[in-house]
Amino acid sequence: GASPPLQKSELKRLRKAELKEQKRLHAKEQRQQKKKAQKQRKQELRQEHLESMSAAERAEFLEKEREAGRERKAAIEATLDYSFHHGRPRIVINCSFSDTMDVRELTSLAKQVQLSYTQARDSNSKAQLHITSLHSQNPVIQSLEKQGMKSWKLHLHEESVWDVFATEAREGRLVVLTPDAEEELLEVLEEEVYVVGGIVDRSVKKMQSRSQAVDQGATKLRKLPLKRFGPSGCCPVLNIDCV
Repeated sequence: GASPPLQKSELKRLRKAELKEQKRLHAKEQRQQKKKAQKQRKQELRQEHLESMSAAERAEFLEKEREAGRERKAAIEATLDYSFHHGRPRIVINCSFSDTMDVRELTSLAKQVQLSYTQARDSNSKAQLHITSLHSQNPVIQSLEKQGMKSWKLHLHEESVWDVFATEAREGRLVVLTPDAEEELLEVLEEEVYVVGGIVDRSVKKMQSRSQAVDQGATKLRKLPLKRFGPSGCCPVLNIDCV
């Protein structure tokens, strides 16, 4: 038979969600256009500056620019290398929820993971990044590879987070971040391992990351203190790169 008609409250909720998504996309487009205009202006100013120089000055300027670029790249590589081998705290993106997502959500998840990596890299973060549950049947692998995963300097595991960090879990040093936790995360400790759920779901399924953690015997579940420290009206469910 036909599915029952949606109730007024449900329709209202869907419309509200749709408007919110439209607003978000519009704001994103505005930001991208502004960024593009700023980049173009910067290029124009650089070009004007170069044209005002003599050939010798221009050659010297370009060589200095190249040298600064090389130094910047070497510094980034050194930090990435340090974080990979000795970084703390360890932050894990748990990619065991991919089966519940569609292609669009998997693409979004991969983009958020890529953003997390580039933000950590560009901010000289000393945290050590891990992605777990990347076994050959995981549908997110293809999306992650499209985002350049093979060139990232981080730890990739086929096993689940519960297997990789079993010792830390036994010792009470595995902290699962979930919006459905009762207690807030008020401090970040170097010896702890922080687990972020690799979940992108347009209609967030309540308790998804919490249920898995409880099933696996995790004892430390925490939520970010957004109500206390976040902007007013802030959504308790954040993108991975925002966490």
